Amino acid sequence: MLSVDVSKKLGIFALEISLQIENPGITALFGPSGAGKSTFAKIIAGLCAPERGRIAFEDKAFFDSAKGVDLPPERRGVGFLFQEHRLFPHMSVYKNLSFGRVAGGRRPCCGVEEISEVFGITPLLDRKPASLSGGESQRAALARAILAAENFIIMDEPLSSLDEALKDDLLGYIEKIPPLFGFPIIYITHSKDEVLRLAEKAVIVKEGRVEKSGSAAEMMKSDA
Repeated sequence: MLSVDVSKKLGIFALEISLQIENPGITALFGPSGAGKSTFAKIIAGLCAPERGRIAFEDKAFFDSAKGVDLPPERRGVGFLFQEHRLFPHMSVYKNLSFGRVAGGRRPCCGVEEISEVFGITPLLDRKPASLSGGESQRAALARAILAAENFIIMDEPLSSLDEALKDDLLGYIEKIPPLFGFPIIYITHSKDEVLRLAEKAVIVKEGRVEKSGSAAEMMKSDA
């Protein structure tokens, strides 16, 4: 279970989120642009520090302002997929994936060759990111996030730069992750279609606060 209770000032409003995620599958963090979803995700991953609060996964504290705990990102075991892909341009796809395997000194869930087969990127392993299409690049970034994960994966608007055909293709790959690799996913989006296809649970965030949460179908219906 992921337990979060944090606060941070964000321009015209404050991020004040208290939340527990127990679902082992995919939980969608849904809301309009500027609601604080991405900042919240970066706080969980250790890429951005809250002003106070506590973040814990299972029995391990990632952040606890009262006890002075603030683990760096590489010690949180969180795989992170950005919307910009962020593959290292000077590395081949193989070396990008290999970097994910050793980040933080953790034992990966599988090997580069195995995950390359799952995501259809075996023919791309020797290529540099600049030579990849948008869909190929995002599949490689997705595979790297899985290899870097130990506890769960965060995806921040991963389909926003793709056309509809590529979105549908990548959604199919994302659906495979919990059953194949066992990692829960926190999926950030403002697309109701993506929530309904992927998520079991949805958390609606508006102006830095959790407005409501529940089953994805119920939340999308109530937010219509």
